[in-house]
Order: sequence, then structure tokens, then C-alpha cells
Amino acid sequence: MLIMTPQSAHKQQGIVLVVALLILMVMTVIGTSMLSTSTLEERMSSNVQQKASTFQAADSCVNISLADNNLVALATNNPGTAYTQICTATFGFTTTATMVYSNNDRPCPGSSSGTFVCAEVQATGFAQIANVSSKTTTIQTVLRLKPGTS
Repeated sequence: MLIMTPQSAHKQQGIVLVVALLILMVMTVIGTSMLSTSTLEERMSSNVQQKASTFQAADSCVNISLADNNLVALATNNPGTAYTQICTATFGFTTTATMVYSNNDRPCPGSSSGTFVCAEVQATGFAQIANVSSKTTTIQTVLRLKPGTS
């Protein structure tokens, strides 16, 4: 049987407290680092979502502009002149599309020996969320049948 003397009991009184405090401190550091990691991951996923939303808005505005035959005809008849269309947007987006004909004609794909001439039109879409630094620019180059060549 182990008999503790008053001196040996006195020596062991503080070690449990020190070990418990060390374990508590290690657990606090681990918990704090996990919290900051999850906050960072949440911010990153929010940025990815905003970037995807602005890209979709810019791409949609470009497609709307390219579907406007009058705007495409204006661009192809006036080389180097930029035509800007402001697209209606929701959720605080600012979206525009600018169309420029670079006077770069080429045979239309599928036409034999250049029977049909296509105009190369570059459409640039821009979208930004109001009060947020998320911006996206998308560029599409399309070939359209040049007016008066069909």
C-alpha cells in the first residue's frame, strides 16, 4: 500500500493544473485556426459565386447584342466604330456590350471559293456588381454574313 507523506502530496498538487491548462491552450489554438480556415473558405466560395454571376451577365449581354440584327448591321457597315448596348440587369448588375467590326472580311465557312463574304465582328461584354469589386469582361468574335453579299 502506498502511503503519501505530506511532502509528496504537496509536490503533486500543481502538476494537474499545469497539464489541464496546457491541454486547454492547445485546444483553443486548434479551435481558433479551424474558425479562421472556415471563414476564409466561405469568403472564397462567395467570390467564386460572384465571379460566375458576373460572367453569366456579361455573356448574356453579348448574346443579346449579337441577336440584334440592326446593331450587327450598323457595326458591319461602319468599320472601327464601336456600338454599345446597355443590357437590362437585375440584382445590382451593370452590364454593357460593345460591338466593333474590324473591317476584317473572310469567306464564310462552307461557301465555295468565297461566294459569300463574312464580316468578323468582335463583341465585348462587361458586367459588374454594384458596390462589389467583382467585374468580368468576356470577348466573343463571330462571323456574320456581310450585308449585300448574299
